[in-house]
Amino acid sequence: MKTLNYQIQLLSQNQAMKEFTINHSLNKISWLLNRAIIDFTAELPAQKSEGDMYIITASNQAPAEMRNKIFIYLDGDWQMIEPGERALFYISGKKAFYIFLQGEWKAA
Repeated sequence: MKTLNYQIQLLSQNQAMKEFTINHSLNKISWLLNRAIIDFTAELPAQKSEGDMYIITASNQAPAEMRNKIFIYLDGDWQMIEPGERALFYISGKKAFYIFLQGEWKAA
Protein backbone atom coordinates (compact mmCIF):
# COMPACT_ATOMS: atom_id res chain seq x y z
CA MET A 1 0.00 0.00 0.00
CA LYS A 2 1.05 3.57 -0.67
CA THR A 3 -0.03 7.01 0.50
CA LEU A 4 -2.58 8.80 -1.67
CA ASN A 5 -0.81 12.10 -2.33
CA TYR A 6 2.79 11.06 -3.01
CA GLN A 7 2.64 7.28 -3.34
CA ILE A 8 5.07 6.77 -0.43
CA GLN A 9 5.37 3.12 0.58
CA LEU A 10 3.52 2.14 3.77
CA LEU A 11 4.47 -0.76 6.03
CA SER A 12 2.55 -3.99 5.70
CA GLN A 13 1.81 -6.18 8.71
CA ASN A 14 4.35 -8.98 8.12
CA GLN A 15 6.86 -7.01 6.08
CA ALA A 16 10.55 -7.90 6.18
CA MET A 17 13.19 -5.15 6.37
CA LYS A 18 10.76 -2.62 7.87
CA GLU A 19 13.59 -0.25 8.77
CA PHE A 20 14.56 0.12 5.09
CA THR A 21 10.98 0.99 4.05
CA ILE A 22 10.40 3.44 6.89
CA ASN A 23 13.81 5.13 6.48
CA HIS A 24 13.33 5.47 2.72
CA SER A 25 9.83 6.91 3.21
CA LEU A 26 11.04 9.37 5.85
CA ASN A 27 13.79 10.54 3.48
CA LYS A 28 11.21 11.25 0.76
CA ILE A 29 8.96 13.10 3.19
CA SER A 30 11.89 15.17 4.46
CA TRP A 31 12.76 16.37 0.95
CA LEU A 32 9.14 16.90 -0.10
CA LEU A 33 8.52 19.12 2.93
CA ASN A 34 11.25 21.41 1.61
CA ARG A 35 8.93 22.29 -1.32
CA ALA A 36 11.80 23.56 -3.50
CA ILE A 37 12.53 21.97 -6.86
CA ILE A 38 15.58 22.93 -8.90
CA ASP A 39 13.81 23.21 -12.26
CA PHE A 40 11.79 21.61 -15.02
CA THR A 41 13.89 19.45 -17.34
CA ALA A 42 13.43 17.21 -20.38
CA GLU A 43 15.80 14.59 -18.91
CA LEU A 44 17.45 13.93 -15.57
CA PRO A 45 20.92 15.51 -15.30
CA ALA A 46 24.10 13.45 -15.14
CA GLN A 47 25.53 15.83 -12.50
CA LYS A 48 23.48 15.28 -9.36
CA SER A 49 23.66 15.60 -5.59
CA GLU A 50 21.73 13.88 -2.82
CA GLY A 51 18.34 15.55 -2.49
CA ASP A 52 18.24 17.19 -5.94
CA MET A 53 14.66 17.46 -7.19
CA TYR A 54 13.45 18.03 -10.76
CA ILE A 55 10.18 17.80 -12.65
CA ILE A 56 10.32 16.08 -16.02
CA THR A 57 8.55 18.25 -18.58
CA ALA A 58 5.76 17.04 -20.83
CA SER A 59 8.06 17.14 -23.85
CA ASN A 60 8.19 14.27 -26.32
CA GLN A 61 11.78 13.48 -25.24
CA ALA A 62 10.67 11.91 -21.94
CA PRO A 63 8.75 8.63 -21.74
CA ALA A 64 5.05 9.21 -21.01
CA GLU A 65 5.22 7.56 -17.57
CA MET A 66 7.88 10.12 -16.49
CA ARG A 67 6.19 13.30 -17.72
CA ASN A 68 5.12 15.85 -15.09
CA LYS A 69 6.50 13.65 -12.29
CA ILE A 70 8.81 14.81 -9.49
CA PHE A 71 12.19 13.08 -9.30
CA ILE A 72 14.32 13.12 -6.15
CA TYR A 73 17.90 11.83 -6.07
CA LEU A 74 18.05 9.71 -2.88
CA ASP A 75 20.37 6.93 -1.78
CA GLY A 76 22.25 6.94 -5.10
CA ASP A 77 19.20 6.64 -7.35
CA TRP A 78 16.41 8.75 -8.84
CA GLN A 79 13.05 8.21 -7.11
CA MET A 80 9.88 9.07 -9.04
CA ILE A 81 7.04 10.76 -7.15
CA GLU A 82 3.54 11.14 -8.57
CA PRO A 83 2.37 14.63 -7.54
CA GLY A 84 -1.04 14.90 -5.92
CA GLU A 85 -3.70 17.27 -7.19
CA ARG A 86 -2.96 20.84 -6.00
CA ALA A 87 0.66 20.02 -5.03
CA LEU A 88 2.48 23.34 -4.71
CA PHE A 89 6.26 23.72 -5.12
CA TYR A 90 8.72 26.55 -5.59
CA ILE A 91 10.72 26.07 -8.80
CA SER A 92 14.10 27.74 -8.25
CA GLY A 93 14.94 27.93 -11.97
CA LYS A 94 11.71 29.82 -12.66
CA LYS A 95 11.78 31.87 -9.43
CA ALA A 96 8.08 31.12 -9.02
CA PHE A 97 5.61 28.75 -7.39
CA TYR A 98 3.92 26.11 -9.53
CA ILE A 99 0.80 24.10 -8.76
CA PHE A 100 -0.19 20.70 -10.14
CA LEU A 101 -3.75 20.88 -11.52
CA GLN A 102 -5.53 18.36 -13.73
CA GLY A 103 -2.29 16.60 -14.67
CA GLU A 104 -0.30 19.76 -15.53
CA TRP A 105 2.09 22.13 -13.74
CA LYS A 106 0.89 25.74 -13.87
CA ALA A 107 2.36 28.97 -12.50
CA ALA A 108 0.58 29.77 -9.24
